Amino acid sequence: MTTRWIILIQLLEILKNLSSITNTNIILLSIPFRFDLRNSASVNMNILKINKKLSKLTKTSPYLNFVEFSNDRNLFTRHGLHRNRLGKDLMTMQIANHILTIFHKNNSTTLSLDWYKPMEDQDLIPDTRQSNIMTRNSGRLRKIPVTRLDDFFYGEFTHLPC
Repeated sequence: MTTRWIILIQLLEILKNLSSITNTNIILLSIPFRFDLRNSASVNMNILKINKKLSKLTKTSPYLNFVEFSNDRNLFTRHGLHRNRLGKDLMTMQIANHILTIFHKNNSTTLSLDWYKPMEDQDLIPDTRQSNIMTRNSGRLRKIPVTRLDDFFYGEFTHLPC
C-alpha cells in the first residue's frame, strides 16, 4: 500500500469516529511541518495536503474546529522536529483564543423580554392578610430548661468569703 492510501484510510477512520460524536466540541490541531528530514519538502507537501483535508473535514460538523498553526522555521528548534519556546507560546495563545471564541459562540444567545412598564402607586392593593409577627406552630414537645445549681463550679465558688 502506498502512503497516499494509508493517509486516506486514516482520514476515513477519523471521519467515522468524529461523525458519531455530538454535543462535544472537538478541536483538531494542524500537523506541524518536519524540518529535521533531508527531503522535508516532499513530507511537508503531504502534511499540507492532510491539513487541508482536516480543515475541510471540520466544516462538516458544528462541533468540530480546526486550528492551523504557523509553520515558520523560526518557531522550531535547531534540529527542526520540535517547536521552540516562541513556537509553543504562540501555539498555546492560538488554542486559548480558539477556546474563548467557542465559549463566546455558545454563550451569546440572548433572551428577548417584554417591555417593562412599572405599575403606578394607586394600582397597588395592600395585602392585609400578612402580619409582621411570624408564629411557628410545631407539634414538638419542648424540654424544660435545666438549671446547673449542682454544677461543681457553682457549689465551690458560692461559698467563698468576699
